[in-house]
Amino acid sequence: MQNITHDLRLLLLLGALFLATACGAHAQPASTPTASDAAATGDSPAVWQRVQESGQLVVGTSVDYPPFEYYNQNFTVDGFDIALMREIGKELGVTVLFKDIAFEGLVAALAVNQIDVAIAAMSVTPEREAVLDFSNIYYVSEDAVLAANRSMPAIRSYNDLADFTIGVQKGSVYEELLKEELIEPGLMRPTNLFTYSSIERAVADLQQGLVALVLLDLGPAQRFAATATNVELVGQGLTRERYAIAMPKDAGQLRTAINDALDRLRERGTVNGLVQRYLNLEQNEIQPIPTTVPPTAVPITAATATTGAATDVPVSTPTTAQPQPGQCADAMAYVADLNYDDQNMTQPPIFTPGQTFRKGWRIRNSGSCTW
Repeated sequence: MQNITHDLRLLLLLGALFLATACGAHAQPASTPTASDAAATGDSPAVWQRVQESGQLVVGTSVDYPPFEYYNQNFTVDGFDIALMREIGKELGVTVLFKDIAFEGLVAALAVNQIDVAIAAMSVTPEREAVLDFSNIYYVSEDAVLAANRSMPAIRSYNDLADFTIGVQKGSVYEELLKEELIEPGLMRPTNLFTYSSIERAVADLQQGLVALVLLDLGPAQRFAATATNVELVGQGLTRERYAIAMPKDAGQLRTAINDALDRLRERGTVNGLVQRYLNLEQNEIQPIPTTVPPTAVPITAATATTGAATDVPVSTPTTAQPQPGQCADAMAYVADLNYDDQNMTQPPIFTPGQTFRKGWRIRNSGSCTW
């Protein structure tokens, strides 16, 4: 931002976030542009060179998906993905800095170099590979279905989901799978699909009976089934997901460095140790990492399950496009707190139960879209 007038226009546009209530506050000086800021304008060196020069690897994640990423009791980001990135940082000799971003915003954050890499239990799909580079696969998981109704029948195929209202995380592979496999063929009403900025909100609506099912990864599903009231697992293994670390397209040197670090961590048993610690899996329960990209496949259907045509759980391959090259990237960056200076939620203030408050931030447009 270049002046206060521009700041005020942004605040008014984001009144839904209560920013307009803080317009009367004294304007704070804008933060000094960082290497990531410069990158958004095309003035930065290659990603790996920038990481080496700064000594920092800026990692985007969505901290709402335990056990892969979550805030612990000390309000410190933790989880399997987080611990893995910290180990990779040690191998690379750099400090890892995490930025908590809504899952659906991670692709745009990479596009404008707001972050160097992203890790968030992100599945590798052809659509994402069209706009991003990925590391080698670091973990193989599968999907799961949660229900709050104990009379819910077992879910054994995607066709079994067609008649129910279903909650998914916005931007996830499951949103695209449901659209492609059920909505586009006319098997499921579009109004039956509910998307959420966080999977925790989807589970909360499940508990209140606002949706019948929630579709997500197996690890988080098992955690919710064990800790959330009236939530149980009613299906799993409809598709298999391959997780990898995402980075900007053509970040070849960074990709090589991260892959080399992953190889060393895997050879030393560090990766499997983190799987056992965070995902509570024994050595013989850990899915093998594929050495080559699996062929295109579709989810198991009732027909293939009956005829035996499918010999293995396939890898999901949604075809709904991610943001394509040439489209603008919608992103914003934190500048300062307008009240309750919590250092960008690293030191949150303490409130008594039931106490109301309004929180305001000063932000700027760090993307390529105009607003």
